Amino acid sequence: MRRIWAVLPLIAMIVAFVAPLIVWIVHTLTEPPSPLSFSPLVLGQILLITVGYSVVVGGLSFLVGSACALLWYLETEVAKRCITLLMITAVTTGLIVRNYGWISLLSIPAIRAVVPILYTPAATILVMTLALAPMAFFVVRLGFNSVHPLRIAAARTLGANELTIFGTIVFGGVQAALMLAAVLTTAASLSYFITPQMLEGGRTYFIGNVIVKELNSYGSYRTASLAGTYLVAVLLMLPATWFSWRHFQSMRGAR
Repeated sequence: MRRIWAVLPLIAMIVAFVAPLIVWIVHTLTEPPSPLSFSPLVLGQILLITVGYSVVVGGLSFLVGSACALLWYLETEVAKRCITLLMITAVTTGLIVRNYGWISLLSIPAIRAVVPILYTPAATILVMTLALAPMAFFVVRLGFNSVHPLRIAAARTLGANELTIFGTIVFGGVQAALMLAAVLTTAASLSYFITPQMLEGGRTYFIGNVIVKELNSYGSYRTASLAGTYLVAVLLMLPATWFSWRHFQSMRGAR
């Protein structure tokens, strides 16, 4: 009975991920021929734009979140609580007023005169980065929590300096969390399309915009399914890269 409960989350994840993918592929292959509002070439270009934004946003979110997690690790207990509270506040408020709040803020004449980025790609990158940085922070923070203080104390007893301890024990303990944070922030940014639509005034199309437009405006499941399949293919590449890297690391360690 316990084994069944243990695999239920995995089964639910597989069903939630595989079922839509199968539906998309079936729609792509079986829908009757109809004029495509976007050619496969244009869809590919939009996909490249989506991936490009996601790589930039994922990288910046990873750097900001990891830097905050490192600051959290090095600070006192009071400072740790303040940093954690700041990140929780960023997540909760971002879910409610992120796009509207930033549009209002960047529209203020005094701010717009100094930072004229509203309705530009910079606004999208800024808002998405600040929205996803807390995700990287909490993932990397878990990695720092996994570093056992006794290992650090033992290394100091053996005469290791602080730089060596950080490079071997601390960094070695958070490597997996760092990679996971990078993958998660990049994957999450791939599904964003409302933020670019609002912060750039509809000037940039993401794959999500294509799917919504094809379904709502034209009722074209074929093009929407093709776009969704493109997006899932990229999402599959991210964990594949993660597992390949882990396999390479384990093989190198075995030698």
